[in-house]
Amino acid sequence: MVLDLYAKSPSLTVINYLGLSEDEEILTNYMSLATTENSTILKEHASDAFASVYNNRADKVNFALDYLIDNFDKLYAFWDQPTDKMIGHISAISTLLTTREQLAKLKALVGKHSDVFGSDGQTAIATTESNVKWAETYEPVFYKWFTNFYKL
Repeated sequence: MVLDLYAKSPSLTVINYLGLSEDEEILTNYMSLATTENSTILKEHASDAFASVYNNRADKVNFALDYLIDNFDKLYAFWDQPTDKMIGHISAISTLLTTREQLAKLKALVGKHSDVFGSDGQTAIATTESNVKWAETYEPVFYKWFTNFYKL
């Protein structure tokens, strides 16, 4: 069953691998290519291309959030069903955000585009606030444990 999915759409497999790059210049070019008319990346896969950046590399969530902020209007104009896509991406990204700086960026984005995000934007903010609180409470404990356990 899984193989059937890939047999029908091998380009989705390639899209997922493209999101693995460590080089942000490559990722920026990749995202620009994915959101350009008549691109080699099919328009219906453009949203998947964006998701592959933050789904495949947790360390690229800042890149994904910044790209969404900097290119909001372009992405919104390009994607089919853009409100659903924006809400889906911001909801997914919010589960990965853990710092006050990220929270501030998210709040600014949701505030600026409240007409798009509506109550889903507030839910994303609440999710990130919970993550930040958890990280600030438990990250030092885990860091101490790891450094002691692994003698770092």
